[in-house]
Amino acid sequence: MEIRIPDINEICSKITRINAKFNGETKSINEWVLKCREDINKNNLLLKEKSNENDMRILKIILQSVLIRAMKGEVSEKIRVLLEENLKTKEDLILENYKKIVDNYRWGIDKGAQVISDVVSFFREKLNWDFVEYFQRAKEDYENNFQKDKIKQIKHIGFKLRDLALSNFNENYAANDLHVVRVITRIGLLNEGFNIECLKSGSLEMGNNPSDEKQYLFLHKLILRLSKLTKGTFNEYSPVDLDRIFWHFGRTVCKSTPNCNNCPIKDICLTGKILCLNK
Repeated sequence: MEIRIPDINEICSKITRINAKFNGETKSINEWVLKCREDINKNNLLLKEKSNENDMRILKIILQSVLIRAMKGEVSEKIRVLLEENLKTKEDLILENYKKIVDNYRWGIDKGAQVISDVVSFFREKLNWDFVEYFQRAKEDYENNFQKDKIKQIKHIGFKLRDLALSNFNENYAANDLHVVRVITRIGLLNEGFNIECLKSGSLEMGNNPSDEKQYLFLHKLILRLSKLTKGTFNEYSPVDLDRIFWHFGRTVCKSTPNCNNCPIKDICLTGKILCLNK
């Protein structure tokens, strides 16, 4: 069998037609991508008009992101509602309210409340609510994945959760979780990593474990490369677009056990080809 890295543009053109369910809504993956783009535009408008109300809106977007994948079960909408109910103004930013939000936190209520407290302290005490400065730093250092970000130093917030937060405001950050990485690996796109020059320096490590920092930074560079491969085509996809595409696809079709029989890219996906040959 000839081994050829599948074309990212062909892959996206096929899997974005699939319908995916999230938060009780069903849309095509392409529609989820368009919604994500719309949300990013709306969120950036909040940065342009400074007010206490907008500060709280931005803070809650960030908090939802750093909590959502550290909670038990599918609780995205529940977290959003709890944040809205308990953190209406800056006067509500107290430990008692934080504990009402994190009853499903994987490491317990106290640790979940501490995460919220630490994030609030960073923006309130360290940055004096200057979100524009924070996101400008992220924009300037996206290629290196903003490694000096102070938020990432908060316990229980690593690259994945921090990047999910940034992805709500900046299209160059992708939260490489297991759904995304599993799909990229199975399709064969991980092999595009051989074309990443900085691997030669040893600062990154080629792999698909998002819990390993060197491998996560490699995955960040990989997504940036895959995004560049779509430039100049009919459909250009940002790193965030690709993150959402693979995430929805990984939760809908390419789950923990691959569903190659019902997959629209089984003829170009390396895993699909191998499984078909072995039948």
